[in-house]
Amino acid sequence: MLPQIALGHSQSSIIATAHFENEVLKLQEIMIPPLMSSTLNGKDILPGSKEGENAQSNVNKQIAKAAGDTKTGRPEKAND
Repeated sequence: MLPQIALGHSQSSIIATAHFENEVLKLQEIMIPPLMSSTLNGKDILPGSKEGENAQSNVNKQIAKAAGDTKTGRPEKAND
């Protein structure tokens, strides 16, 4: 927002443009970032996707399970 203000655009015109792009043109559904190995699959990034919500839920369950599991990692060795 700051670069646009520095160029002389009013804050209300910036907000109106963002509203127009998101609510009227639905650009967030059309302009999806390219998928890379560091991003999730396409179903996970689509807004309102049930499959994406389920995938995130499964990830959260796996993280919770790993946090409570004390037997992760390599087996302990004896001190001697």
